[in-house]
Amino acid sequence: MNDNEILERAERIKKEKAKEHKKEYNKQYVKNKTVSKVIRFSIDNDKDIIDHLNSIDKQFTSYIKELIRKDIKNHE
Repeated sequence: MNDNEILERAERIKKEKAKEHKKEYNKQYVKNKTVSKVIRFSIDNDKDIIDHLNSIDKQFTSYIKELIRKDIKNHE
């Protein structure tokens, strides 16, 4: 193995370790700093809602958060 190959291998290992570290950090962040709430829609009963959600230009999460914040203001 020549010096160039050794340096390339070291760089590859360094990038892999950084990727693993980032993955672990993200996993811990999600675990400790976020909450998930799942919502399911019935294809038969909620078709109007599904169609509406498919037609909006916003990301689903942003849209739902916006609706909830409006509801909070309405109840203050």
